[in-house]
Formats: sequence, C-alpha cells, structure tokens
Amino acid sequence: MIKRTYFVFSLFLLSFLVAGCQQNSPLIVYVDLDTLESTYEIENFDLSDIELIIENGDSKQWIALEESMLETPIPTKAGNHQIRGTYEDISFSFELHFTINAQD
Repeated sequence: MIKRTYFVFSLFLLSFLVAGCQQNSPLIVYVDLDTLESTYEIENFDLSDIELIIENGDSKQWIALEESMLETPIPTKAGNHQIRGTYEDISFSFELHFTINAQD
C-alpha cells in the first residue's frame, strides 16, 4: 500500500514538474516581404504600408510598421537605406530603395 501511494504521489509530482517546465515559444518578428516595393518615391512613401509579421508559437499576426518602432530615421534622400527597428525588444532590419519623383 505504501509503495502504491508513493508511486501515485511521484506521478502526480512529475506531471506538475513537466507541465511547469514547458517553455513559451519565442516571439519572432520580421518584415512581410509581400508588403515591400522594389522602389519608393520619397514624396509618396507611407510607412504604414509595410507590415511586420509577429509569430508566437502557432499564432501569427500582421501589424503595420510605425515610426515609433524605428531606430533609424525615415530616409529623406534617394538611394538604398538600411532600416532598423524593434518590436517588444526584438530587433529587425530591412533595406529600402528610395527615388526622387522625376516629374517635379
């Protein structure tokens, strides 16, 4: 009887330990490449057209990129620019190519 009680208690304790040791899935943040254009005109650039994908385990959500997430300023000159930012302490980066509207 004592061995059976000890065995049941051990199983009970082990199930709590295993359940408590499960790790949360890491948060993954990256730019949705489908929302990027090959070239942007500086005058018509809208940051909110670019979306981030936030993955947390089995769930995915898309959010519009906001200026408050950026670590680098929005470019004001033509050329290739590396854009860096963070979302909930997770860094991301991507490159954009800007042109000046030739019709001006």
